[in-house]
Amino acid sequence: MQWKELIRYTKSADAGLSLDKNTNLNYRFSLPNKLFDYISAGIPVIAGNLPEVRNIIEENDCGVIVPVITSEEISNTLKRLRDDKDYLNKLRTNSVIASKKLNWENESKKLQIFIKMLLTPDNQIQNITQTDQ
Repeated sequence: MQWKELIRYTKSADAGLSLDKNTNLNYRFSLPNKLFDYISAGIPVIAGNLPEVRNIIEENDCGVIVPVITSEEISNTLKRLRDDKDYLNKLRTNSVIASKKLNWENESKKLQIFIKMLLTPDNQIQNITQTDQ
């Protein structure tokens, strides 16, 4: 299935699930692609309590952190979104807003700055970050 088709299905959902558990360092400190797919689709994210994922969701107020991943917690969160349309719409709106800054076009600029910093002597780093922003 192509990404364009997947994102069409994703946009039709009320929320996206990113329920990785803190079972290893990769999960603990990574940001799964699906997180950004959901934000790009303008839908709220329901996610486990992993530090980097939590930071994105809280900074953008675009989802709900499930403190402990259990069927009861997930069910309660889904019911809350179902029953509180204002809250659901606020999270959707915030996801759309977040998608304008959390996208590859913006992130690629950060990557370019980082690579330039690696390849530039220390005394020139200040100039690179000022001219590339």
